[in-house]
Amino acid sequence: MHSKKASFILMTAMVMFVAVVIDGDSASAQTERVLHNFGGPSDGWEPVGGLLFDSSGNLYGPTFYGGSNNECGTKGCGTVFELRANPVGNWSETVIYNLDGGQGAHPVSPLIFDPQGNLYGTAWCNQEYCYYQGEVFQLSPNSNGTWTPTTLHAFPAFLFDGGSPVSLVLDDSGNLYGEAQWGGLNNTGLIFELNRAKGWRESLLYVFGPYLQGDGANPVGAFARDAEGNLYGTTQGGGADRLGIVFELMPEGSVFWRKKVLYTFSDHINTIPNGVSFGPDGNLYGTTQGGGANGRGSVFSLTPNSDGTWSETDLYAFSGGSDGAGPLAGVVFDGSGNLYGTTAFGGTGCNGSGCGTAYQLSPSPGGGWSESILYRFTGGLDGGSPGGVLVLDQVGNLYGVTGVGGIYGNPGGVVFEITR
Repeated sequence: MHSKKASFILMTAMVMFVAVVIDGDSASAQTERVLHNFGGPSDGWEPVGGLLFDSSGNLYGPTFYGGSNNECGTKGCGTVFELRANPVGNWSETVIYNLDGGQGAHPVSPLIFDPQGNLYGTAWCNQEYCYYQGEVFQLSPNSNGTWTPTTLHAFPAFLFDGGSPVSLVLDDSGNLYGEAQWGGLNNTGLIFELNRAKGWRESLLYVFGPYLQGDGANPVGAFARDAEGNLYGTTQGGGADRLGIVFELMPEGSVFWRKKVLYTFSDHINTIPNGVSFGPDGNLYGTTQGGGANGRGSVFSLTPNSDGTWSETDLYAFSGGSDGAGPLAGVVFDGSGNLYGTTAFGGTGCNGSGCGTAYQLSPSPGGGWSESILYRFTGGLDGGSPGGVLVLDQVGNLYGVTGVGGIYGNPGGVVFEITR
């Protein structure tokens, strides 16, 4: 997923707006606008981690490659960027953190804010080593508009520590919880806590077991926390059929945590779940990169039952072709109960395989969900292969990133807005 062509095409025309009227299967016409093109000098590229709004409406996100440091070779170690809207409607980008590869490189997951305005993120690698390294970092804003980076934890700090950290969540005391995709006693990943009051000391909450013992393996994707402090996530391997699980971690006292398997993927071939998040109804929602009724990926929900079990429902199965295929991230709700997400494949363009879509799922009055394609990416100036969860502004416009395309071609990628 993270290797692209080494060369890029520099176009002299700075095209910043692409408007497309969607065909008749969409509920209404939508337009896509490119807010930023990645791939310029010292800029990042391949922004696979998605976006985050601050309270002022500015956007933040990571790029997997690029930046001004060359410790990771010609591709760069990755960046964290900020996009600010100006009064005339354009957006300007500033790189607020150039990863140097010393502690961490190649951020791949979303950023999060704390109430004080500090940003937190993870770096998946250390230079070019991406299985046992990485870091959790903090970016603190300064009065002059710059940001001060601090490494909170560098992996591995000790034998059997985790490696390749991905998603994070905060609790009410400002402690961080996260997933390490690799490492641990069995090299199948673990769940960790960084305690703020104790100088960000790490505790291992759960270490996943060996592949052949039916436990989950390699946690990755959206990570969630409920009001009681329970943690929820998915693994991309392990389980009874080695297709991954949805798990819950529950604190028992001040030290121990208990894991519960909520769902084992067993009837979706090559599932590869992308994590879970809570909907407004208290159910968990997620996507899978493969599987589903058509083998092209799916959107699913998990509903809690009175006896403590959870029931899984496939809300939509992607079919490829003009439809989407292969979602790489989860979904987001609007205030009316509609779901939004992207697929990396399907749609049109890209030599028939499709360059991805942005879609809407709406609950039907008689039950079930209906899909509308909001936008089909071409892989050109509008970008292609979107990834990362979409975010909505206060009026319902959607914002996201693509891993390729834009004026710099490949490598590159864009930040886009879909106006509704």
